[in-house]
Amino acid sequence: MQVQSTLIPSLRDLCVDSVTRSFSSGELVVDFRGLKQEDIQAITTNLPLDLPLELAGVVIHDEEYWRRRAIKRWKNCQVQAHGESWKQLFYERNLRDALELFDADASDVVQLRRLLTFR
Repeated sequence: MQVQSTLIPSLRDLCVDSVTRSFSSGELVVDFRGLKQEDIQAITTNLPLDLPLELAGVVIHDEEYWRRRAIKRWKNCQVQAHGESWKQLFYERNLRDALELFDADASDVVQLRRLLTFR
């Protein structure tokens, strides 16, 4: 008979919480290679949706994270028009928005070039 206590979290849950907090605070950059998909999802589910794109794009490949992030920012998200990838949708729409707002006289061209380097 297995007794499960609700007072003491599992070691797995403690590790996921610790990694999530460290990642969110910028203290740790996580390499998700070697982790089980369920552990990756447990971590990315709790990550803030406003992480810097330089960090999130390189490390987070979980489509659910990118779906939540895209839906938070835009009301009408047609993932089919972006290769069925929420991450691709996010980056393409983000770049489109930046290009639409770009003013050659007032905007920072370096910032726009930076967006082109994100993955």
